Amino acid sequence: MSRPKFLPNEFIEDITAKRLREYEAKVGEPVTLPVPVEQIVEQVLGLDFDYDEIDEQPGEQILGGLDAVGKTVFINTKHNDLFEKTPGLLRSTIGHEAGHWDVDID
Repeated sequence: MSRPKFLPNEFIEDITAKRLREYEAKVGEPVTLPVPVEQIVEQVLGLDFDYDEIDEQPGEQILGGLDAVGKTVFINTKHNDLFEKTPGLLRSTIGHEAGHWDVDID
């Protein structure tokens, strides 16, 4: 059965809260701002990170990707300048790809 095109915010919030609780149990302290997205992705989801150039079609902008088989979040090096000049974009991209792991991967 395929998932609906749009997921309710409450569903996403429940998954996020669960992952935060798992991380807190692992490190033995509450999560504080800024949320340590990279550590949660590595320590709770067991995903690695890599930086590589990701091919894009004309007019397309791909900031990151997920290799489910290799359990790796890829960050598109074509957009390093954008990541550097846009605070939070790299962390947001990592969190977005982690969301795909939780929602799209069985």
